[in-house]
Amino acid sequence: GEFANSEATVALSWVPDSATSLATGTNFKWLRIYDVRENVSKKQAAPLSVVAHHKGVYGVCFDKHIPSCLATFSEEGVIKIWDIRHLYKPLVEVDSKSKTIIQIGWSPSRPGLLAAITDQKTVS
Repeated sequence: GEFANSEATVALSWVPDSATSLATGTNFKWLRIYDVRENVSKKQAAPLSVVAHHKGVYGVCFDKHIPSCLATFSEEGVIKIWDIRHLYKPLVEVDSKSKTIIQIGWSPSRPGLLAAITDQKTVS
């Protein structure tokens, strides 16, 4: 089925400990988590949603060691770390000092270690 609103979804990631949940970032600053199971009544439940950034959410990435820990980034150069069990506000916010973030990724071997690539050709 279709789950997105009329806004453009520009990033997505499956929730690690839930085979039926999908996290998305939208061009209109929303972070949404959808339950993609088919509902018997054909009415789709509203997704968990939060205005995550001041601009589009261009990356969503889960820490495989901490499945409820999600990182997002936006075109404004800000990375936010979220606990999806308490989506009302981010746990941490990091400003890249106006650098454009290209990609983020969690360490496959070290829990809680997040790297970011910026347009300055640096990894932080």
